[in-house]
Amino acid sequence: MTIGHNSKTTKAGPVHGERLKSFIERIERMEEERKTIAGDIRDIYAEAKGVGYDVKTVRWVVQERRLDASDRAERDTLRDVYQHALDTAVGLVRGGLSLREAGRITGTSKSSIHRALAVPEVSQPAPHDADGVITETENAAPLGLYTRPPAGGDAGNISSEPVPQGGEGTGTHSDDDMPDQPAFLRRGAV
Repeated sequence: MTIGHNSKTTKAGPVHGERLKSFIERIERMEEERKTIAGDIRDIYAEAKGVGYDVKTVRWVVQERRLDASDRAERDTLRDVYQHALDTAVGLVRGGLSLREAGRITGTSKSSIHRALAVPEVSQPAPHDADGVITETENAAPLGLYTRPPAGGDAGNISSEPVPQGGEGTGTHSDDDMPDQPAFLRRGAV
């Protein structure tokens, strides 16, 4: 007789009641021991907290000691790579790039970049001159993100300078900078 659905074939044979009962009782005892041990561990964390230790940090140390040295080194290397990408994205945004462009260049999410920045600093619009051209900030020039139009040149003309790292521009314009854009394409228009 075969029992089961989409599983290995199991043959039903005589049931040895005492043996089955033994398995079940052993499992139940282990479950009780697990609950007791979990309660004891909670008590130890509470005791550590009572004498002034930060429980979150103690848990972290316990978890770190559980890891193999090579696994820990691999995790730390990945964390350093991710942190470098985030730091680069933050530098790009502080240099004048939009969150979207900085995220696209570094592969970091906009929300991660935004959390890493001081919100008031990011929430301010990029500085513009009278013609609506984005002006340089103190951090932008060293990064080479964008430059002013050539002296005496028309700000509306496309310059022959290479396009910044973003490929299609810096992404720092707003919809108001594009007056010739049809109303239905402007942000907020329905």
